[in-house]
Amino acid sequence: MRKKSTYPIYPSRCLNDGELVTAAIHCFDNAKELLDEAELLRGLDRSARACALAATGFQELGKAHLCAGLLAKDPTYAEYTDPKKFWGFWKDHVGKAATVFRVGVEGTFYGPVQPERAEDLGDSLESIRRLGFYVDVHDMQPPEPPPGFRGIGFQRGPTFLLPADKCSPRIAADLIRDLSLFVQGLSPAIEEMRETRAVERAKFATDFLAAWNEAKRARESQSETTQ
Repeated sequence: MRKKSTYPIYPSRCLNDGELVTAAIHCFDNAKELLDEAELLRGLDRSARACALAATGFQELGKAHLCAGLLAKDPTYAEYTDPKKFWGFWKDHVGKAATVFRVGVEGTFYGPVQPERAEDLGDSLESIRRLGFYVDVHDMQPPEPPPGFRGIGFQRGPTFLLPADKCSPRIAADLIRDLSLFVQGLSPAIEEMRETRAVERAKFATDFLAAWNEAKRARESQSETTQ
């Protein structure tokens, strides 16, 4: 029997303030790289992979937001001072994706969202990420036999769903646009913190969270003009 993988091994404690800053910067940088690569793939008409990378970028921003929230002593994230909950969130694809719907100004860049729907929408974003990578099988149940068919064991074969069939260029364009707004909006706070590091961590967290809300407002304004 194959031994269960234990990689990666997470610490038994939460990150301290200095480590939270470093983690936020690394997660932001990775989200930006994912955005750049998603744009390249979209230019090559690889919409499925572009969707997958952009959705992953949002999850990385969700981790950065967690770090900023803890630095700012935001009561929204008070429970994540518990190491199990912190690292549980860090590994939770749906929870990280739901951050872009759940946190910040009222409503989201996909329109007004009730708080209880955030997890459902996070699951949808995670589904897009998975759909962009994998071949799925659908409709394994046999349909009704054709009229007049007298044979035994009639069964239509399964329907195979390819990534390109599930992730359209329009979805890729929307995800890349939305991720770009967040990356551009958060960049000044990240760059300032990159230069100062240990100085004014609370200010960095406050600036990051304010920029997060501004990115949401910008996306909501775009959504209203395109509807």
